[in-house]
Amino acid sequence: MRYTQAIREKRDRFQAYREAGVVSTHDRCIVALNSGGLWPHVEGVGLPRVLSAVFPIGNERVTLDAKTGKVLRIDHEYRGEILRANGAEIPLTAFLDPEYAQISGIICDSARVTGWRQQGNQRFVSTNNPTATTPLPLGFFGLGTEFRSERNGDGFTLKRHERKISGVPVGAG
Repeated sequence: MRYTQAIREKRDRFQAYREAGVVSTHDRCIVALNSGGLWPHVEGVGLPRVLSAVFPIGNERVTLDAKTGKVLRIDHEYRGEILRANGAEIPLTAFLDPEYAQISGIICDSARVTGWRQQGNQRFVSTNNPTATTPLPLGFFGLGTEFRSERNGDGFTLKRHERKISGVPVGAG
């Protein structure tokens, strides 16, 4: 819920800048988020949580071959919204919604105020908006894990790309 609220607020602020003539319709809007304030926060296995704030990504399902135990397929349930305690629906489909088309992508960092050098640059997660009016090119951020989304019929696919910059700390571990 914190991610969706922050994205909505930043979208609205960018739209106000556009209406005031501060930015043009050809400028890219990249929303930067940080989950470090949610610490202690343990990221689960599979896809980073920030992706489920902009795409309808639900629980992960793994299909195994019963004889060999090999993974045949990994997919996710559709989850288009979450419910607040009061029953209000919060959509999780921003990057499939034309109201968010002015956002080109997001980058999320999980560093806390202390210890960022020890956490390395792999903590960065980014994704493009497949419906953006001003799209991001592949590799735009150049570090961390980029999830490239593309329309696929009625849905979308995500491809994972790892990025490293030489000379940047990669962690103490």
